[in-house]
Amino acid sequence: MMIGTRARVPGRGGVAIASVGAMVVTLFALLGVSASPASAADNITFRAATQAAWNQTTARVTIPSNVQATDGMLLFITTNKDITVSTPAGWTLEGSRLSNVDTETTLFSKVAAANDAGRNAAVTLSETAKSSMTLLAYDGTAADPVATFASAAETNPNKTTHATPGAAVATAGSYVVSYWADKYGQETNGWTLPAGQTQRSIVSGVGAGRISAVASDTNSAVGVGNSPSRTATSAASSAKATMWTVVLQADQESGPNVAPVASFTANCPTATCTVDASASTDTAPGTITSYAWDFGDGGTGTGVSTTHPYTTSGSKTITLTVTDNQGLTNSTTRTVNVTVGGGGVGNQPVPGHTHLVPNTPRNNTPRISNGEIWDIEVVPQLNRVFIAGNFTSIQNTATGNTTNYNQANLASYNLTTGLVDANFRPTFNGGVAAVEASPDGTKLFVGGSFNTVNGVAKQKVASLNLTTGAPLTTFGFTNSTNNQVQSLAATNSTLYVGGRFTRINGVLKTGLAAVNAASGAVDASFSNNLSGGIGVNGQLGVPQLKLTHDNSKLLVVHTGRQIAGQDRLGVGLIDTATKQLLPFRTRLWDNNLSRVGGVTRICCADIAPDDSYFV
Repeated sequence: MMIGTRARVPGRGGVAIASVGAMVVTLFALLGVSASPASAADNITFRAATQAAWNQTTARVTIPSNVQATDGMLLFITTNKDITVSTPAGWTLEGSRLSNVDTETTLFSKVAAANDAGRNAAVTLSETAKSSMTLLAYDGTAADPVATFASAAETNPNKTTHATPGAAVATAGSYVVSYWADKYGQETNGWTLPAGQTQRSIVSGVGAGRISAVASDTNSAVGVGNSPSRTATSAASSAKATMWTVVLQADQESGPNVAPVASFTANCPTATCTVDASASTDTAPGTITSYAWDFGDGGTGTGVSTTHPYTTSGSKTITLTVTDNQGLTNSTTRTVNVTVGGGGVGNQPVPGHTHLVPNTPRNNTPRISNGEIWDIEVVPQLNRVFIAGNFTSIQNTATGNTTNYNQANLASYNLTTGLVDANFRPTFNGGVAAVEASPDGTKLFVGGSFNTVNGVAKQKVASLNLTTGAPLTTFGFTNSTNNQVQSLAATNSTLYVGGRFTRINGVLKTGLAAVNAASGAVDASFSNNLSGGIGVNGQLGVPQLKLTHDNSKLLVVHTGRQIAGQDRLGVGLIDTATKQLLPFRTRLWDNNLSRVGGVTRICCADIAPDDSYFV
């Protein structure tokens, strides 16, 4: 064996080749040096592998979809001829090894870029040949992933056992990858790995002269010193095998990946719990990529934030499991108490009076003098009122406090004192037509013609922080909503949206949609599109949405002829459980539309406190 310092090779072959008995060996290593001191290097872990066999002048494999930026990748290609193999774009040639006169293995390496996953690693051969390709990817490797490598080739006699050459390991945290390839002239093929090896890839072509190859590793870091030879057994006897030992070096600039820390809050004012895991954290280079919820009653969920309705009262255990981009997980639990009934299972609030309201108005409510009010929402749990409209300012009217606030489109004030909430200051780049709170008082939604809230993209719908009015990042509404939102109605888990749109949050829905109240995801199974605009100038819209107080039915006031392909001029009722249009139909517009010139002018509706009728 001849030994030399490791170097990149611009062409084929190693820096030195010598015959030792029945084997030709090249070792790229630097021996006789002291090991690098131990440090808080990253941990190398196996990421993914893929393989393919070819019989043509080109060969390729697709980089696995889970490969991530900075992963170290190895690409072995073994051919059944002594030919030239091109270097794939972006890859580095490490070296090649020819066995006998007609079996050759070439090794390339690469540090994965952010967009490499799903791309091809392709080579061109100087002539048609049978080939096998093996691609391995590892997380935690250094910017130059290959520290050293050694290759060997069989000569004579034929045999079934093939030993990789040993290699020097100079740095703590290194990983040793082994590769064996052979040319077969018969149908028998296959490999038996030595003890302590974890198989990562195996591939075999077809027909005479095909290439069979297997790759493995130690499945953990190896100690500093000499990595021993490892012997694999082939199913067929041959003198044409090539064997490789590759030492991967760990990233010394980055510490080992640390498991994320799961943390969440749970708000369960009634039978519906809202959970929020935005307080969960991870340490670079790790980032949290998934959130999995177990609600303790057989129900599950995903996402940073979501809601879950319980059907029985009592103590419930909620478990959150977070997973980061390097596969580490962490879980935490929280016990909550929920109450079904006794306050409504997230029901809509009913009026606080049992007879006509006094005819003397309150005189401490704030004044809006430069615009219109389009919607008002009272949140009893917070003792607050939210106002939406096209105004630009709002002024206190209390004795000794007449402060004026430049607050456009949406404002809040105290229900008891009438004083404007000075901390609630959202800004919109368009109008706000509707404001709606969830029955449990934990969520606030707005809809209109805006595309940003506080400069953050929110396409016509947003969920706001109840204290500041800032848009919630967990409520994703950044995809296209192509026209105005006019009305909203909400349960604790679902937000119903009505308007003039034909696309909402990137999903094709005409005039009416249901979205997840926590995430903003559009419910594809809620399919109640409107059609046949009979509003002013043929306009199709939904000026009002109302839920019955038990949330079982959605009243839709609209300027169309049909809902879900069925005639429902002006008004329709939808069963919220089945998401289906109900048979109820008023003939008011059917019988009188022609008398008013074929135009529907309708704006609003309300439902009786006992849900027995609506007006």
